[in-house]
Amino acid sequence: GTGSAIYGENEKGEKARAGGLGYLFSDEGSGFWLATQTIRLAIKEQDGVIKNVGLERLVLDYFKVKRIRDLTTPFYNGKVSRDEIASFARTVHDEATNGNKVLLEQIRFGANCLVDNVMSVANRLQFIDKFDVVGVGGMFQGDLMRNNFIELLAEKVPKANFKMPRFKPA
Repeated sequence: GTGSAIYGENEKGEKARAGGLGYLFSDEGSGFWLATQTIRLAIKEQDGVIKNVGLERLVLDYFKVKRIRDLTTPFYNGKVSRDEIASFARTVHDEATNGNKVLLEQIRFGANCLVDNVMSVANRLQFIDKFDVVGVGGMFQGDLMRNNFIELLAEKVPKANFKMPRFKPA
């Protein structure tokens, strides 16, 4: 959880992966990534570097802090977990669904990174025929991420067939 990775196997049993190197290096498209991107942009908004589109307020309200520093310092000190940060992605997704263009762009960028990773894995495994891509994880539960991913996948990797896993209830 709280990361992203693309993994594939071909009929010869060869395996390839892209991404999946953790939140510091390679998790574009994950919930943690979307949450931290939003926090980064909220800091820029707070500092007057970018136009105010409500990101600072979104962060402050969600985490119930007065300043963004009241979130970042506890994160660095281990008092706020990656899971807690990642849970903010649902709120970010909802705000994008309500029309926040900056967040819509971030979700599209994340979906595009995931599709580029699928394309890389498919090329390395020399997929010739149609193949399935299964979207697992919380970000695919969100319509915007899932729909952007499906659209970009169809455009960039037309041999790919997107599927969502079916889990049996416990």
